[in-house]
Amino acid sequence: MARLKRLMTIMDSMNDAELDSRDGAKVFTKQPPRVIRVAQGSGVTEKEVKDLISQYTKFAAVVKKMGGIKGLFKGGDMAKNVNQAQMTKLNQQMAKMMDPRVLHQMGESC
Repeated sequence: MARLKRLMTIMDSMNDAELDSRDGAKVFTKQPPRVIRVAQGSGVTEKEVKDLISQYTKFAAVVKKMGGIKGLFKGGDMAKNVNQAQMTKLNQQMAKMMDPRVLHQMGESC
């Protein structure tokens, strides 16, 4: 829970343009002072901000790959919209793309 609060604090230090950008992490890569500003504003290290951006990039890639699974998030209840084969495929893709420590932490929070 503490980690989630820390990540939320980092995101709270980002401006609307950074949060809503279609380019995602590219905004921070092209303009490194943004990382410094967000780190200072959230009271964390630059490394923690970069780690969050890295995880975002990996997660965005997974979501992009899932684009072929029609209606995944439709209606707000993913379990009703996805069959077992699709869920297995999704889990495998996420496991390949994300840091195992993050997946472990996600499992603990559920």
